Amino acid sequence: MVHYAGPDKVRPTMFLFVFAVALILLISERPAHAYIDPGSGSLIYQTALAALLGAGFFFRRTLASIGRLFRGRGADAAGEIETRGREHR
Repeated sequence: MVHYAGPDKVRPTMFLFVFAVALILLISERPAHAYIDPGSGSLIYQTALAALLGAGFFFRRTLASIGRLFRGRGADAAGEIETRGREHR
């Protein structure tokens, strides 16, 4: 028979496991003997900035589409509203 431990008993075990792995990794640290030239840092900054800006534009368009869906204004509805406004002038 399998007994469910519940969420309060699983978390301390997971925490102890993660802590033990982190401790082992820190204890077994060795020198890397590596070199990163200044151009690599610039490339990392450019990549991170492009990813952040791209994500901002993506989510802005996505959120706007979702907002239009819930407001009931699709591309066709917006065009009809503009056309009706011009007819009354």
